Amino acid sequence: MDQIPYLNIPHPHFLSFITPRLVGMKSSLFNAGFVCTVFILFTACKKQVTEKSSSEIVSAMPSQPSNCNYTGIGFSYNNGSTTVWKNILLRWFDEVGRVKNIKIKLDPYQGYSSSNVVNIDYGEVIYNTGTIRLKDVYSGQEVLRAIMNVSNTRPIISWYDGHNNPDYPQYDTSYFTYDAMNRIKSIEQHARFEGSIGGVATWNFEYDPAGNLVTIKPAGSYGGYEFRYDYTQLDSGIATLHYLSPATKALEFMGLLKFEYHHKLVSVIRYESSGYPSLGWGYFNTEKNSRGNITVYSTDYSKWFTAWDCSGINQLSSKNPTQEEFMKMVH
Repeated sequence: MDQIPYLNIPHPHFLSFITPRLVGMKSSLFNAGFVCTVFILFTACKKQVTEKSSSEIVSAMPSQPSNCNYTGIGFSYNNGSTTVWKNILLRWFDEVGRVKNIKIKLDPYQGYSSSNVVNIDYGEVIYNTGTIRLKDVYSGQEVLRAIMNVSNTRPIISWYDGHNNPDYPQYDTSYFTYDAMNRIKSIEQHARFEGSIGGVATWNFEYDPAGNLVTIKPAGSYGGYEFRYDYTQLDSGIATLHYLSPATKALEFMGLLKFEYHHKLVSVIRYESSGYPSLGWGYFNTEKNSRGNITVYSTDYSKWFTAWDCSGINQLSSKNPTQEEFMKMVH
């Protein structure tokens, strides 16, 4: 079971609240003192964010315009001498609004690291009846294959092959179930790293009355993840960076898997199998465009930008845009 990674919670969102000196350092620096600080921070804000009376909760139905797609996520921070820019995600769409090509450079530090848990320089999404595949164009390697449900809208089985990624050479076979509202109910994950035996974990998903994802729990454990919201604000579109596994994040970025957020996602806590909170992150200092889509979230020293396209024609022309080129899409 130790071979199954936890949600791999990226942490830079909290660094400016703890100490800026931790930026870019290894996760081993997150000792008990850090854990306690994160837990205190979450506990302090819980009453402000999650304990809302029924009269304060905004009625939630999916409010993101159906014709708006996020086309990219970029990251910017100042390393002391210069501003660093990284394209974390780029997406291009076909004439019917499906993801056609994709670039993913997702690292566990949300841009601070050069090591990527998902590393696809330029991928092609290939659609066939009942099956959708993701191929790395430059290597010719099939990275992911998904068997879809009868309506061809959600995966029921996926195979992920990350052996060409030296930073995170993981193999993953996952089985998905859904509830009556077509929300993820469970994921049975069979995962191993190259050269290891691996293990199996079943993740169970729970939702609040408004339909927001509130917990992901491994069967037979007190561990898992808790999602907290600002119930006074509806979610009108956010592109997130946290992930359960490389396979599930690739499926999400491909538009095949959906994690339900109807109110504004504020923070997430990771719990160890003992029930002890170990890590957390948040989406703070958000900025929105005129449609309510979140275009920026940040800490004091770093910013993550999201590019949106609601017309179907304003897509990025470069496979590795500069910050100036990318920012033209942040509107």
